[in-house]
Amino acid sequence: MSEIPTVGAKQAHEWLENGKAVLFDVRDQAEYDEEHIPGAVLNPLSTFSVQNVEQSCENRKIIFQCKSGKRAQMALERYMKEGPCARSENHLFCLEGSLPGWKAAGFPTEKARKVISLERQVLSVAGAVALLGAVMAAFVSPGWIWLSAAMGAGLLFAGLTGNCVLKRFLMALPYNRS
Repeated sequence: MSEIPTVGAKQAHEWLENGKAVLFDVRDQAEYDEEHIPGAVLNPLSTFSVQNVEQSCENRKIIFQCKSGKRAQMALERYMKEGPCARSENHLFCLEGSLPGWKAAGFPTEKARKVISLERQVLSVAGAVALLGAVMAAFVSPGWIWLSAAMGAGLLFAGLTGNCVLKRFLMALPYNRS
């Protein structure tokens, strides 16, 4: 598939209101809890299941969304590869602009509970650990600089692969679970 089919927020809202489509949110649980589109079915990309999509769609259009569109595109591509051959491309879409596009169009979202976003938690912990390593290296022992280096390497790995070990650890904490 060369071009990813998208649908605008207005059209998606109309389809959802009329029961003609199902919206799948492929973000992680913590991101979903922070804010999501009403009626969106959570199916995180990390544990994405074609069977969950099939059980929920009942011959309706399928729309995938996330925070920026990248994970939604990956979910759509995985569904096209692993899903039933009978479903045509004109029934599969990524939400144009994803969650920010939905909000910019003026449509409502639901906030399950107030939490510090997972992204901010990762940045805060990474910054604190890097700073701690630098301070300890300056005042206690030069060997502590490896703590900062390890955190930097972890962030570089996360940036290059999209797989953040620190994020997964933070997601396992009780206040980040539903």
